[in-house]
Amino acid sequence: IPHKKFIFMSSVDVYTKDVYPKKNGAHSESEEIRIEDVDDIYGVTKLMSEATIRENSLEPLIVRCSGLLGPYMKNNNILRLMGEDHPKPTLTKDSEVNCILYEDLLSFIKLAITNNLSGIYNASSSSNISISEISEMFLKKPTFGEYHYMVGRIDNRKISEVVPSFA
Repeated sequence: IPHKKFIFMSSVDVYTKDVYPKKNGAHSESEEIRIEDVDDIYGVTKLMSEATIRENSLEPLIVRCSGLLGPYMKNNNILRLMGEDHPKPTLTKDSEVNCILYEDLLSFIKLAITNNLSGIYNASSSSNISISEISEMFLKKPTFGEYHYMVGRIDNRKISEVVPSFA
């Protein structure tokens, strides 16, 4: 497909979640990811898409996003904790997520287009938050689920240099 700039919205879920507690440091964009190390089909398909895009695009921009917060977010565990009187998230209380704002992502994309940025960027915040911490913030006493999700430690220094609000 002829294009001036190809921007692909990927996911931090390309990083294997089983490795990060044993790994020193956070996952960075320069990390080589083996497809057999990725935990789930979502992460595998994102990683495969990234490879296809890198092979067939001129200087693509790949943005590995963590969870998005804002007016267009899907009905997920966080939204349930924020808005429901008796939330029942599917995640365990010690599950950890990483969230960014739509507006910060948009700021980055605008800057990336203006400055012709390419490569891979981790669009994540500098720290994670547990589902129990989110429920406490919204004064909720949910019935937690059984799915344990750990986003892992994500290195966001590269994107923070471009848009400081990510830090």
